[in-house]
Amino acid sequence: MALIYFSYRARTARTRLVLEVGNLTENVLLHIIDLPHPNRIYRMVISKHDMDFVLMESNLSAQLIWHKGITMVNTILDMSIVLPTRLSVPIWKIKKLRSLLQMPYYAAVQIVSDVTTHEMEVIALKTLPQEVMASQNLYPNLASVSMPSLTRMP
Repeated sequence: MALIYFSYRARTARTRLVLEVGNLTENVLLHIIDLPHPNRIYRMVISKHDMDFVLMESNLSAQLIWHKGITMVNTILDMSIVLPTRLSVPIWKIKKLRSLLQMPYYAAVQIVSDVTTHEMEVIALKTLPQEVMASQNLYPNLASVSMPSLTRMP
């Protein structure tokens, strides 16, 4: 019976929220909630200074606590949406998430507006420090690249 219910919920969800935690090389995606209305109906208020992520581990399971700093409102109904304060972390993602939270990381919420076509918006909750971004060279230094000489062909 539960399988039928979850299948029905997956088909009727118009908006899906997914938490992304990562750094420059790796990331972890955790499902937050499915919402029945289109994403333009919802408004998020984010306080980046209050955002905090804590990984609570127990035997073969873990939960990510992240409830501070974000509120969501259905603007049509003028109703607050209660987001889960604890996200269940699958056992195969625990090690990667633990290592990500111990170094500089970013966090974002992906708002998937159409579950079938995967159109999405991304809202940054926590950004990487500028020092980490500056240390990542996107382009090689021109002095270190050997340039072929241009000679005129007869």
